[in-house]
Amino acid sequence: MATSSSAVGKRKSPLTISFVLVVSFWTGLIVALAWWDFQQIYVATLENARTGTRDSFNKDLAYRRWAALHGGVYVPITPEMPPSPYLSHIPERDITTPSGKKLTLINPAYMTRQVHELAEQQYGARGHITSLRPIRLANAPDAWEKEALTAFERGVKEVSSLNQIGSETYLRFMRPLITEPQCLSCHGDQGYKAGDIRGGTSVSVPWEPFRETLLDHFRGGIAGYGGIWIIGILGLWFGRNRLEHYLSERLRAEEALRTSLAEKEVLLREVHHRVKNNLAAIVGLLDLQQQAMDNKAARTAMSEIGDRIRSMALVHEQLYQSENFSRIDFQDYLEALVAHLRSSHEQSGDIRVCVAAKGVVMDLDIAVPCGLLITELLTNALKYAFPADRPRSGASGCEIAVLAEWDGTAYTLVVSDNGVGLPIDLDWTNTKTLGLLLVKMLGQHQLQGRIELNRTSGTTFRLRFKPKVGE
Repeated sequence: MATSSSAVGKRKSPLTISFVLVVSFWTGLIVALAWWDFQQIYVATLENARTGTRDSFNKDLAYRRWAALHGGVYVPITPEMPPSPYLSHIPERDITTPSGKKLTLINPAYMTRQVHELAEQQYGARGHITSLRPIRLANAPDAWEKEALTAFERGVKEVSSLNQIGSETYLRFMRPLITEPQCLSCHGDQGYKAGDIRGGTSVSVPWEPFRETLLDHFRGGIAGYGGIWIIGILGLWFGRNRLEHYLSERLRAEEALRTSLAEKEVLLREVHHRVKNNLAAIVGLLDLQQQAMDNKAARTAMSEIGDRIRSMALVHEQLYQSENFSRIDFQDYLEALVAHLRSSHEQSGDIRVCVAAKGVVMDLDIAVPCGLLITELLTNALKYAFPADRPRSGASGCEIAVLAEWDGTAYTLVVSDNGVGLPIDLDWTNTKTLGLLLVKMLGQHQLQGRIELNRTSGTTFRLRFKPKVGE
């Protein structure tokens, strides 16, 4: 249980890191979307306010142009509406009606200024006619207007921005005023010609109502996106818990499987150990029986049976010592088998036996018959290939080679010697010799392979077979 808890703890760490990264990404995505949405609303609100100031300018321009087309309008003279000193050059600036009422001429600029003052009192919106060369000093531009007028002379068509007037923020908008022919009656003395830019009209609307609208949208956006964010976090948290539960269950199952496999490995190791010991006991009994026999042929037969049993016991010994209890390293197995068989034949002291099976591994079902087959062929070579411990004519020394190969599809076993060879008249496939009969049975029937015999330079048995499907 301690191992399982530790493993679960290790599994939680990367899961927690992944959860934090996903939550961070989700939070960043929601913040980015909310900010983009607010920016879109801000731009739309600003454009709506700019459209309102543009409409106000167009209305001012329309009634100003109407007044200019009619040469101005006459209004009663009052303390609030005295005659304009800037129109004193006009002969009929002041007139008296037949009833005796005194009227004074109001030019478009004067009229527009008074409308702007009335609008400021009633609605808070400000308007100002100004110029870089004003006739009336009160019409002089402020810093923002001066910058806009300068821009008009460079070809800019309109200027707008949020700007502070006093302690309040206004959206300020300004377009140039183009001199028209009817304007020259008042401004011709200044040197203007029709088509010249003689100034501009600025319109300023309070930003506070628009700001309140933006704040409402912002609060709504915070609530909406906040809700989406919370739902996403809850979903991620639920998913994380489910995944963590799944991984914990899977880890527990893996731990249980490992425990089961470990128990089976112990059991399998014990099985190989017991089989090896039982086979060793049988070999020991055969050795005792062999010592009690006086018949040489019987003793030889008993010795050969012992060698065959030892070849099987050696497989189980290799598996018992291996970490893989289903496959053995055939190189190690052959080296041990050759060492044992050589020790069983005292006359093989001058015979050199070479083993080549590097990288070849075999399953238990294949290794046992292959070991028995090699035991028979190697025993025959040790006993009969080199009479008087001499090789065949022309050979420098007595040599036996045992080779095993795997090409990915089939195994190849080769046992060859440079001895005197088999008798020419011997048909090994029909011989009644037990050793060669076992070779035929093991190679052709059990392993379902093909055995070839080459007598060119000594004796070479070659077996090629494919493992059965599923092995």
